[in-house]
Amino acid sequence: MPVTEYQNVKSYLSELQNSKPFPVYLIHGEEYLYRSVFKQLVDILLPDSGKSLNFEEIDGSGDNIFTLMEALNTFSFLSKRKVIAFTDAKIFYSKSDEENLLEKAKLAYDKEEMKKAAKHMASYLGVLGLTFDDISEKNQNEKVTSTSRKGIDSKFFNDIFQFASDNNITVSANRDYAKILQDTIGKGFPKGNLLVITTDQIDKRKTLFKTIKESGMVIDCSVPKGNRMADKTAQETMMKEIMNQVLSESGKKIDPAAYRNMVENIGFDFNTFSGSLKKLIDYSGAETLITREHVAAVLNRTREDPIYEVTGAVADRDTQLALFYLASLLSANMFPLQILSAVINQLRKLIVLKDFSESPHGKIWNKKLSFQQFKTSVIPEMTAYDLEMQNAAVSLQA
Repeated sequence: MPVTEYQNVKSYLSELQNSKPFPVYLIHGEEYLYRSVFKQLVDILLPDSGKSLNFEEIDGSGDNIFTLMEALNTFSFLSKRKVIAFTDAKIFYSKSDEENLLEKAKLAYDKEEMKKAAKHMASYLGVLGLTFDDISEKNQNEKVTSTSRKGIDSKFFNDIFQFASDNNITVSANRDYAKILQDTIGKGFPKGNLLVITTDQIDKRKTLFKTIKESGMVIDCSVPKGNRMADKTAQETMMKEIMNQVLSESGKKIDPAAYRNMVENIGFDFNTFSGSLKKLIDYSGAETLITREHVAAVLNRTREDPIYEVTGAVADRDTQLALFYLASLLSANMFPLQILSAVINQLRKLIVLKDFSESPHGKIWNKKLSFQQFKTSVIPEMTAYDLEMQNAAVSLQA
């Protein structure tokens, strides 16, 4: 069965209006995008007239898997079609997602989104085999206290523990919920019942993912998060698409300089960007153009600068910019030794690069090389030279 990218969703949804749907849909990736696709998909599967009686949304925690199974195996009385949604599913997480889940909890906590922070923390503790009691001030588990190396203090854990306790948020019991759902999908459910699953991240190695891929459709809404040119281009393209969608509903436009200021303040956070743009639309009132002045008046800087912004400024010898990003990272509670280590690593690379350019190896490089030529000829030489220097250093220490 097909796997389709976000860019092709519009075409598929158009075809779906006159074709048979898949019994299972898995929509994963960037939260803003998968929520948007989810809404469009459900609107087509169930027009407004049938949604109230034939749509059931179930929170995607593992504890709800039996509620989901019951809903999937219950016939629809008044319609030929019933849609059951298992939203923000946590059952695809694996041990390799540990650091990412903790980071998401911290980002939500910093934005004072405590419910979201607690849910991400529950997923994080689940893959570690821990409970909320293990992050309480009295019982902090060694696996949790080790995160202090990442610059995360005990207040973060204590606040989330308290919120989870006050709101009855728990960690799902350690059961193989993925296997239970996999078996349910494998056996099939009543004709006309459709399952739509949404999640922010998946492990494609899991048998559950492979089962869904064989039985239904997977819609990939992920966006690269790296710093390569291709990654940044993809992020920028998606940001502008979201901008155009939101602005088209209001009939307004945004000054290019105002857009750049928004990105500088927010970063590539699609949910925050969309919400901020809607605030600016309201704030600008009768004015048809959103300006830099509007951005300055409404938005605070929420962007969490990646550490490469500091190292890039150091490489460019831009002291003022380096200090700006350093202050930003420290205010976000990044561990100082982590920043220092990154700067040391950058300086080591610059020294190696300087030495390489003056060595016989460096003769392969010249200013007229295209990027492709640089990639295929110079980078392998640089890598080999770096390895040669490391081996030489080891020999000297022996």
